[in-house]
Amino acid sequence: MKKMKLSGVLLISTMLLLLAITSPVFAKMGAGADMGPENMKGGMMRADDFGQVDSRFIGFTENTFTQACGAFGVSVDDAIFDLGLAADIDRGMTIENIELQYGVKSDDIANYMVVHMRGTTTSFNARNMAEMKQQAMQGIREQKMVYGLNFMKHGSTSYGHYVTYTFNESGEIKDFALSGDAIFNSVKVSDFNYSHDKLHGAVANYVGMSSQFFLHDNPTAIIQVKALDDKTVTFNLAQDVEAEKIDDSANNTVSIKITKGNLEGYLILCRDFLADDIDVSITDANVNVNVNIDIKDSIITVELVKNSQVMFRATPMEPQYLQTQYQYPDHMTYMYQRINQGVALGRVGAELTIRERGNTTCLLNYTPVNLQVKEAIRNRVVLGIESEMEEGQVITINLDNETINLTRPEYIRMRYDGVALERAANIDELFAGGNEPLCYLLQENETASMAVYIPEFSEHEIIIDLEEPEQADDTTKEEKTAEDGNASEEEASSTPAFGVALAFATIAGAYIRRRS
Repeated sequence: MKKMKLSGVLLISTMLLLLAITSPVFAKMGAGADMGPENMKGGMMRADDFGQVDSRFIGFTENTFTQACGAFGVSVDDAIFDLGLAADIDRGMTIENIELQYGVKSDDIANYMVVHMRGTTTSFNARNMAEMKQQAMQGIREQKMVYGLNFMKHGSTSYGHYVTYTFNESGEIKDFALSGDAIFNSVKVSDFNYSHDKLHGAVANYVGMSSQFFLHDNPTAIIQVKALDDKTVTFNLAQDVEAEKIDDSANNTVSIKITKGNLEGYLILCRDFLADDIDVSITDANVNVNVNIDIKDSIITVELVKNSQVMFRATPMEPQYLQTQYQYPDHMTYMYQRINQGVALGRVGAELTIRERGNTTCLLNYTPVNLQVKEAIRNRVVLGIESEMEEGQVITINLDNETINLTRPEYIRMRYDGVALERAANIDELFAGGNEPLCYLLQENETASMAVYIPEFSEHEIIIDLEEPEQADDTTKEEKTAEDGNASEEEASSTPAFGVALAFATIAGAYIRRRS
C-alpha cells in the first residue's frame, strides 16, 4: 500500500512539474495567436478582418453593390469605373456574385471602399482608420504586383508606397493621404484647363494650360502647385487637420504649419526657381514673392502670382504606419524646419530618396541642379551632381537600412570628389555658407537623413559607403547568425521543456518499477 501511495505521489509530482515547465510555452503560443485589430498590421487585411474594426464590413459579401457604396459614402459610378466593372452592371447584384461573374475579388472591392470611404462609425477611432487605409493601399498595390516608391494608377486613383490621391481633370487633387492618414480633402487650382498628365515611377505630373501639379511618392509626400500665371489654390483640410500661419520676418518668408495629431508638415510659398523666364540670382534679397494667404476654418486659400509655387512638405516618419501616432525627436524636427526654410530661399537644390538598394528612387529638384544616381548597391551609393549656378547649394538624401547598413552609423562614410566630408555638428552650419563642403547626418529607426553642402559647382561626385566594409559585412553576418540562433532557441524552447519533463517521467517510471 505504501509503495502504491509513494508511486502515486511521485507520478502526480512529475505531472505538476511537466505542467509548470511547459505552461510558458503554451502561454507564448496563445499570445502569438491574438488576431485583434492592433495585431493585424503584420499581414494584409481581408474583408472579414476589416469587420473586426469597422462593423459595416460584417457580412460585406452579402450586400448589393449599391448597398456597399451607400454604406461607405462612395459614388456608385466612380466605383464601377475604378474597379473596371461593366458600365451596365446590375447594381443590385451582391458583392459575392460580382466576384463570381466578373472576377473582381470581394477583398479588392473592400480595399477600394476603405480607401474611398466618406463616413465613419463609432466602432473605431482615427488610429483604426489610418491602419485600415494603409493596409488597403498596400493590398491594392500587391494585387497588381507593384512595390517600392512607385505610383500605381487604378481607375482615377493613384496608389503610392506613401501617398494616395485621386485626380480630377478640373484641376483638383482629392482625398490626399499620407500612409493612410487623410491630410487634404482636396487641393484645387483655379482655371486649370487640363492638357495632359505623366506618371513615371514615384513622380506624377498633371499639366494645365498655365499651372501644374507635381506629386511625389516619398516620405515627405510633396505636392507642388506651380503657377505660370496668377492662380488661386484652395486647400480643404481633412478632419482633425489644423493649420497655423508662420511668419519669418528675418528671411521675408511665410509658411503654413499643417498638423494632425503628431504629424507635422508645412505649406511652403516661394518662387519657382526652375521657371524658364526667371532671370534673378537666388541670393537676390527679393527672391521671395508676396502672395495673399487666407485661413478660415478648414479652408486655406493661396493667391499665387506668375512663376511662384506653393508646396506641401511633410516631416518624414518611419515606419510609415500610423503617422499621427509618431513622436518626432527635437533634432529631427529642427533639421526639417531648416530644410523647409532653405527650400523657400532657394538654398536647397535637390532632394533624393533611395530605397531597396537603389531599386526604387524619388528625385525632386528645387533649383537648377542636376543630381543623378550613378551606382546603388548594398552599402555603396555613388551620386553625380552638376550645375551652372554660382551659389552654393544643399542637397538632401534619405536612405533606408536595405541600401546602407545603418546598424553602426559610425561606419558610414561620405566622400566628396574622393575626399572625406567633414561632419557638421548641426544643420545650421550647412546653411551658413562658406568655401568648404560639409555634411550632416541623422538616423531615425531604419532610415537616415543626410544633407550635403556644395560650395561651388562644376561636376562633383558624392560617395556614401561604409568606412570598414569588411568589418561591417562581418557585423551583418554576426547579426544574422545571432538572429538565426535566437530563432533556433525560440523554436527549440519547447523541446527542452518537454525533454526535461520526459527525463523526470522516465526516472519516476524507473523508480516505480524498482520499488514494485
